[in-house]
This record gives sequence, C-alpha cells and structure tokens, in this order.
Amino acid sequence: MTSLSEVWSAGCRTGTSDESKDQIAKSKVPQQHTTVSIFANYGHMLYFWFAKITVMNVSLTEKQEQYITEQIRTGDYQNASELVRDALRLHQIYRHRIIEDLRNEIAKGWNSPASGLSATEIATKKLEDRQR
Repeated sequence: MTSLSEVWSAGCRTGTSDESKDQIAKSKVPQQHTTVSIFANYGHMLYFWFAKITVMNVSLTEKQEQYITEQIRTGDYQNASELVRDALRLHQIYRHRIIEDLRNEIAKGWNSPASGLSATEIATKKLEDRQR
C-alpha cells in the first residue's frame, strides 16, 4: 500500500472540485505517466501522477543486500525499490557532474597555451608530484 507521503513525493497538484478533467489534460503531466484524481476533504481535488513501473531482477553481493536491509530496518527507506530508485537518482546527478567537470577541464586544456613539454615529461612530472 502506498503511503500519502510517497504519493505526494511522486508529484501532485491540487485544485477545487469545480476543475474538470480538462485541467488534468492541460497540465504538463508526461504521457508515459498514469494520472489518478482523488476527491479529498474540504472540496479539493488532488491530482497525482505516477511513473510507470518496470520490474527488473538485479544481482547484488551479500554486502549490498545487507546494506539495503539495514537502510530499510532503520527506516531510511520503506523498501528496496525505494532505495534503488534513490541510488539511481543520485548516480545520475553524480555522473552528470563528473561529465561536466571533465568537459570543463578539457575546454581549459584546449583554451590554454601549449606546454612545450613532451607527453613523457608531463607524465614524469605528474608521477613525481604524486610521490611527494
């Protein structure tokens, strides 16, 4: 059973009971989402949309399984799917930042003056700097 907080975090918009299904159609809910409307107390209509769910089987190490179990036990997540979705969102953010950082560094290199050192000299200097 989905909790109200899960529904709210999935995305919602509120309106009066006078609003018709046209309001849902005019909203920017992507086509691949399922929209559910619920008439709530005090004459407000709540519109919720959920991404379609795909079931996948994923192999995990014992250590990963223990980590997931611990996160659920402590109440940080309600189930393994919630934790995996959160991990994937964080991975997307992390990956995007890493790629942007790399692109920025490449641009800096292309826009900077030539070094005058050979590739071997640069590599040797880097190794020496690391050993210090």
